[in-house]
Amino acid sequence: MADELRPCPFCGGEAEFETYGGTACAVTCRKCRCGTPTVRLDDGERAVEAWNRRAERTWHDFSDELPPAGVSVLCRGKNGALYVGKPVTFKGNGTRKVWVPRGDQYRTPENWMEVST
Repeated sequence: MADELRPCPFCGGEAEFETYGGTACAVTCRKCRCGTPTVRLDDGERAVEAWNRRAERTWHDFSDELPPAGVSVLCRGKNGALYVGKPVTFKGNGTRKVWVPRGDQYRTPENWMEVST
């Protein structure tokens, strides 16, 4: 089944079909570990189809194209770290950053892509 899997739409990593205890399975990215929900092993084809049918995602360069305000964005930092946040504009000087609730901080990512919530 692994030869049927498309690369991860978030990081481009290689996907793998994993089984759990001979009764359940999921498709996950070997690099960033995102994946499909776990399903019964006999529904494995459904997990593969869910992984492969996701919309293609495009990374945008934060310095060239700013994300729209108020939407959730997946960001890739300078060190390759992935995090989700919301774009904000500082009123005083118009600087744009991404507010990351986990860690309670503002960050300036290298790249971003819109994600549905």
